Amino acid sequence: MRLAQIGVASALSFVGIVVGCSQSPSHSSPSETTAVSTSQAIQSGTADGTAHPYAVGVCVGGPNACNEICSGALILPNVVVTARHCVDQSPKIIDCTINGGTGPSFGPPNGDMYITTNPTMGQPTSTGWHHVTSVSLPTDKHICGNDIALLILADVVPSTEAKPVVPGVQYLMTDFYMHPHRNLTAIGYGNTGPTGFTAGTRRLRSNIGIVCIPGDEIIPCPAGFNDNEFYTEDGTCEGDSGSSAFDAQSVTDNAAFSFGVLSRGGDNAGDAGQPATLCKGGLYTRLDKFRDLVVQTADAASKSWTLYPKPVPDWTVYVPPKMDAGVDAAPPPKKPRADGVACTTNDDCASKVCAEIGIGKACTTSCDVNATPTTCKDGYACIASICVVDQDAAVPETAAGPAAAPTTTTTSGCTVTGARPGASGSTDGSGGPLGLVGIAAASALVLAARRRRAASR
Repeated sequence: MRLAQIGVASALSFVGIVVGCSQSPSHSSPSETTAVSTSQAIQSGTADGTAHPYAVGVCVGGPNACNEICSGALILPNVVVTARHCVDQSPKIIDCTINGGTGPSFGPPNGDMYITTNPTMGQPTSTGWHHVTSVSLPTDKHICGNDIALLILADVVPSTEAKPVVPGVQYLMTDFYMHPHRNLTAIGYGNTGPTGFTAGTRRLRSNIGIVCIPGDEIIPCPAGFNDNEFYTEDGTCEGDSGSSAFDAQSVTDNAAFSFGVLSRGGDNAGDAGQPATLCKGGLYTRLDKFRDLVVQTADAASKSWTLYPKPVPDWTVYVPPKMDAGVDAAPPPKKPRADGVACTTNDDCASKVCAEIGIGKACTTSCDVNATPTTCKDGYACIASICVVDQDAAVPETAAGPAAAPTTTTTSGCTVTGARPGASGSTDGSGGPLGLVGIAAASALVLAARRRRAASR
């Protein structure tokens, strides 16, 4: 979200702020569920104060004069992980059905960047502010599944100011033995709801559940879900873009580690035009899928570990999944998967039918092609005695979580506090201020209506 160049006094009081990229786009017919951009901070959270300074604010502009606000996490004394849309310009509409499922591409850089460990972005002193001198990015510029960036700072943040957290790259996110907890803590600087401007203060919310993880044995995502992303319950809003998905227990234990960074989400605005009241869902980019990028950046930023010692624990060393059932507690038994959820064999499914259904291999049901009406549920058609996705109808949400979300709106950390001088109010790449797209709340990621487009945040 953009904090359009505001002075210290107005930054503290947030007087006269206009939220430019938090407006929800108009919604289409009830049959099409969309994820819209919202303007919120940690929703229903509490002010964090100085408790967790490793959860940093990301500022495009300069200290106390941010044009755009995102969130991030300090993973080394001079490295912050955040969302790439906080660094590079992005469209508000993210349609992941285009370009072979990779969506649109990132544009040029947003501008000069700083991070702060201060609990408020309007901190009137220079203490806690650190300049970003370079950025490490994935080579793939497509947005879907690549919304991650590593910010290298001009100086080293002293441990007395903030101690780094552990990025989740040492173990796979789906390794139950090493990651048995499936609840998150979100800490970010975003808005507290889908309307108005309340961003700029670090807030915390605990016990946000993970809805699904691609390839996970316990909570797999529906077929077609991007392998580099995972989906969570509500709790984040615009301005929280780039904030980390902290394992809740690790925060309690004062040994925080992160599963990923917040990319985009939605709100609960209705099709009839009623205003949004809640930010919904959260789509995160997985850190374990970018292990090489993180480790290589760490080595370079630390000057081959001569600038400061290696972290403890040493997360730069990969450890393969533990397959020994005697290690810790065994994972809970796998639940039969509902229709529409990705599968490998028939035994994965409650229906005992695992087949290609038009959005990838997923659980489905057999059917009678001669039956009228069809025995397939809404959104499916009977083809060759198998219920497959009806390309002309929306696929309903499954019991295991949202259907694959080919088109979503970015919830940008992009909290705008006013347009830049000389800029129009456009947010579609037409020359106006492009807010940091996407922070986080997309329970409306449920767009299975195949080629339909949702407006981005």
